[in-house]
Amino acid sequence: LSRDLDLGMAGAPVSLEGLASFPYESDDIVIIAAPGHPLAQSSGVSLQHLEGQDFILREPGSATRQTAESYLAEYGISVKPVMELGSNQAVKGAVASGLGLGMLSRFGVVPDTIAGLITVLPMTGWACHRPLTVFFRDDKLLPPAQQAFLQFLRDERPLPDVPAPS
Repeated sequence: LSRDLDLGMAGAPVSLEGLASFPYESDDIVIIAAPGHPLAQSSGVSLQHLEGQDFILREPGSATRQTAESYLAEYGISVKPVMELGSNQAVKGAVASGLGLGMLSRFGVVPDTIAGLITVLPMTGWACHRPLTVFFRDDKLLPPAQQAFLQFLRDERPLPDVPAPS
């Protein structure tokens, strides 16, 4: 709104006066661990294995955290937060240090998994997703380059078809 940024992405729909948004992509939330964590050695981790585990979580109000906790609550699983941090990078660092498990966007952990700093747990029965939403100022002053980029995002990366309910 202050024009510091031209556009952004959020893990939940954006509904603020002066901003417009559209869904961009579906994002998986994954459970991450240090490579030496006992659950990282398993070939299949069930939701029940998460019960009672120490978790490093994003701050309350984080879309990723809310989505993952709601998903787990549907199955009667509660997590034990031992630390709440304000950025994905801080969560990944604490998890890599062996302080607990984490729940983050698959898109956000790829470089760290490639580097071997963290691992995505091989979950069974886990299908936790959230929308990635593009947001931008809803005004007539968008520069042509920004308008073209937003159109590119709409045209080149549409969401997958969702089957109609039967």
